Amino acid sequence: MKIKKITIQNFKCLGPDPIVLDFSDDILVLIGENNVGKSSVLKALTIYFSGTKTMSVEYFFNKHADQGHAITITVEFHNLSYGDRQHQAVSPYISTQNGEELWILRKSYYYSEDGKGKCDYVAIVNGEEKRNPSGLPQNCDDLFTDEKMQKIYVEAVKSVSEVTEGAAKTVFGQLFNLILRNDLEATPQFTGLLEAFNQYGALFRGESQLPKIKEIERKITEKLSRIIPAKSIIDADVPKVEKLLPSPNLFSNDGREININPEEQGHGFQRALIVALLELFAETKSPVSKEVGPRNILLIEEPEIYMHPQMIRKIGDALYSIAEQGKAQVILTTHSPFLIRLVDKQKALIRFVRTSDNQLKIFQQNEEVFADGNTQEAKERLQMIMRFDPSVNELFFAKRVVLLEGDSESAAIKESGELLGFMNQAENIHKKGDTTLINCRSRDFIPLCQKILNHFQIDYVVIHDTEGQDLGIGINGKILKLLGNQEGRRKTFAPDIETHLGIQISGRDSKPLKVVEKVKKLNQGGQLENKLGDYVKFAYGI
Repeated sequence: MKIKKITIQNFKCLGPDPIVLDFSDDILVLIGENNVGKSSVLKALTIYFSGTKTMSVEYFFNKHADQGHAITITVEFHNLSYGDRQHQAVSPYISTQNGEELWILRKSYYYSEDGKGKCDYVAIVNGEEKRNPSGLPQNCDDLFTDEKMQKIYVEAVKSVSEVTEGAAKTVFGQLFNLILRNDLEATPQFTGLLEAFNQYGALFRGESQLPKIKEIERKITEKLSRIIPAKSIIDADVPKVEKLLPSPNLFSNDGREININPEEQGHGFQRALIVALLELFAETKSPVSKEVGPRNILLIEEPEIYMHPQMIRKIGDALYSIAEQGKAQVILTTHSPFLIRLVDKQKALIRFVRTSDNQLKIFQQNEEVFADGNTQEAKERLQMIMRFDPSVNELFFAKRVVLLEGDSESAAIKESGELLGFMNQAENIHKKGDTTLINCRSRDFIPLCQKILNHFQIDYVVIHDTEGQDLGIGINGKILKLLGNQEGRRKTFAPDIETHLGIQISGRDSKPLKVVEKVKKLNQGGQLENKLGDYVKFAYGI
């Protein structure tokens, strides 16, 4: 089975209003400014799957930890396998919605009046809550063990030693046991070791029982029978296979004569190593006999840290590939436009926003952005634009976005902004950094960008040519409608920017180059502010 939906309340900065995340794809990309609650989602899920019964007071929203302000984490699972449906934690509590079988488990953390930490397990069956039914907590904890569900949480500042050392709970320790287990068990050395342990265990039972052990059993039975009619039995457990595997440590070699501890390498190498290990971790498949429990899950904070752009793209490709191939479900937080796949993974993107009164809102695209018109053509056009200008994805991180029709408008606004010096004034310095200029490459493409911005409630304005058409019809009218019919949110050049600036364009001329040359000439003649000053001020909100 795998996660379908996550709902969280009262965890850290995530308040009493439920935060709902839909796993429409097998990857979620959480974006937003710092301290809006993205990492809190990852931490909450880590605790949910850990089996922890007591939550630190520090994790409660405003540190109110009574039952009325309980932290609640609800996870809805679907794609139940036969083994899932037979598991004790699942079989009595399966819901059916729209013909789909679901298993829904809520954990509620709080402190009772006597100061004891509590965790209620609530199975939700077709809307009915069944709180702490007999056996559910133990059975759920069994379902979330490492044997049935591999999970890893990589914090933004996680030490590489926590990943590369061989302890069983580290990524590499888990990888070593899972990936090499079958091969190691097939070696004569391992077989001999296991046989030796079995022979040792036989000393405690049956015909092979050591006489001294048999004597101790008899004496204990004699003394015990004076109190109750019972017989004593001494036995010994053979160590589990996991306990027999050595704990490995991971080193690297960069061509020097000695192997290097990863902690002695640069941060970029350390981060790349963690990502490489996580990919291997996700690719590890459970044995057939263990096809019970949730799909593996990767929770990763800012995988782009310490990475150069090319490496960030590779990390993104790896994480999306892991999700697409069904090897794990992935949730990541990021501030990098290179980790966004707007064309084919729109529903994976979730934007976290704090309002002026500090209320948290999240926006997730649940409908197809490209539904109107020729879907494939729109996707291909967007893909082409992003291939030539990856900065288009920066619109998701901007406080203010300016949609510009094309190269000429983009060149004019940027060059004029520098020459006029408006942003050098103390009260305007921050506005340049807060504003992202997006070159839409075509007036026809502006409405698609508007739809995306409207859904995620990102503030924007538009600058485009009228192309000699009325402002209320055709593409011009569509742009206005998507602006909420607020004409004040756009400025236009009639019929186009070249005419506005008095530029003559011949067949082989580069429009952007001609525009820049004209802008410089106007500035030298003291006419630039008169021609483009209002457009620059409009773009940057001055």
